[in-house]
Amino acid sequence: MISNKDENETKLGTNFAYGLSFGLLGGGVLSLIGTMLENVYIQVGGFGIGLSLGVLIGALLYYIEKKK
Repeated sequence: MISNKDENETKLGTNFAYGLSFGLLGGGVLSLIGTMLENVYIQVGGFGIGLSLGVLIGALLYYIEKKK
C-alpha cells in the first residue's frame, strides 16, 4: 500500500482559514459594538483588528500542531 505522508501533516492554509474566520467573526462583533456606540473608528478598525488577530491565531495553531 502507498501511504500518503501529507495527509497526516498539518496544513498552513487550513489553519489560516480557521484563524481568519474566527478573527473576522470577532471583528464583526467589534464593529457592531462600534455601530451601537456611533463610533466610526471602532466600526472601521474592528475588521482590521479581526484580520490581524486571525492571522496571529492561524499562525499559532500551525505552530502548536507542527510542534506535536
